[in-house]
Amino acid sequence: MVKLQPPSSSPSIDDIIAQSFDKLSGTPNSKTKDSSSSLPGPSSEIADHLNKLAASIDALCVKTRGFTYNIVSENFYEYHSFLNLTIAYLKDASYHVSERVRALRGFANYSLKTISELSAIADESSVITDYDQMTRILLKDYETLSDLARDGFQMATKVVDAGTIALLTGVACKVEHYAWEIRTMVEADKDYEGS
Repeated sequence: MVKLQPPSSSPSIDDIIAQSFDKLSGTPNSKTKDSSSSLPGPSSEIADHLNKLAASIDALCVKTRGFTYNIVSENFYEYHSFLNLTIAYLKDASYHVSERVRALRGFANYSLKTISELSAIADESSVITDYDQMTRILLKDYETLSDLARDGFQMATKVVDAGTIALLTGVACKVEHYAWEIRTMVEADKDYEGS
């Protein structure tokens, strides 16, 4: 029986990505297994930025969970259901952003301390039960995520990092969609109060 072995000269997808960055950035790839310092310059910066985005997404996910549990409103079910949809998306987005960090040969966030230090999302200091107050806070947070995604997109565009560009296009679209829905709720509250 003949055992087939893959040719040893075939580059891995990681090698192909690294070579692409080397060509684009002019930075030689000093490959050291499992070391974030082995990342070429631009991909290291992109991975760092993606970790900040992932930390911010994780922080917003936790904050939103606190909000969804503590809503006090006659429209509890509607608000609770909407926030649960956003939580499901945030969990998924964090997963994909973190996987992209690894695809760039960086290390993804691994501790609550790291997430807390990197996050651009402000933590709440007390329980909030008013949905109107929650939506105003969430709107600001979703705009922050949008800005982070757009900044990462610009970084990735400079080095033609197609994978990160595609990922962050999707993140920005979804985050901005939720921001639009939340903004509509905030504006509807203002219109209602004025009538």
